[in-house]
Amino acid sequence: MARSLLYSLLSVSLLCAPYGIRAADSDPHTAHQRIRGAKVARLLCRSDALRALDLNASDAALRTRFKTACPDLDNEEYPALLAYLRHQMTASNPLPSVRPIPKEARCPVCAMTTTLYPNWTTTMQMRGGKQYWFDGIKDMMHYYLDRAKYHYDRKEIKWMVVQEYYSLQSLDAQKAWYVLGSDARGPMGLELVPFGTLERAQTFLQDHHGRSILRFDQITPHILESLTPHTGEK
Repeated sequence: MARSLLYSLLSVSLLCAPYGIRAADSDPHTAHQRIRGAKVARLLCRSDALRALDLNASDAALRTRFKTACPDLDNEEYPALLAYLRHQMTASNPLPSVRPIPKEARCPVCAMTTTLYPNWTTTMQMRGGKQYWFDGIKDMMHYYLDRAKYHYDRKEIKWMVVQEYYSLQSLDAQKAWYVLGSDARGPMGLELVPFGTLERAQTFLQDHHGRSILRFDQITPHILESLTPHTGEK
């Protein structure tokens, strides 16, 4: 009862700018969840502990860490709080989004229409404003590593953005973790699978029979060659 009263008293103030939530959200249910999550964050959680949370951690790890940040949090309030915090993280992310993908966008490496497999699409944005879309990390890395073939100045790259395999969150390609040799297949067959944290990459590697985890600078032409089918594999 006391909790419900406190939530009601804060309803109006939590719609305002400090919480980054707009009353006019395209999805009313999602908007309601975020508003409720903002209330929970203010009433039940330590702000310093919330800021220290890694929201890309596994669900089990997050639930454990929320017990420290928000000792009185119950199971019904957890999804709303998580929705609010992830919305805040996305809103403050300076990375350009991979989406929306233009209907006419084609991968500059293989010429595939990238809208066919949007969950695998990556993007490269140049300082002059030009933007390229690729049908997967493998082709983006082919482009990045072979400047002689694709005739561009690497210094002109402003962003390289990939989408995390599960959450589809935009990640800086140069800071992501990549699982090599898993049973996951992209539009062009074998692929590098991106994650925002080492923990998530390790979990995926175990669940999907991956071979190793790489950082961006460890991806070489030899690695890309190993992902290129030579026997008709798709």
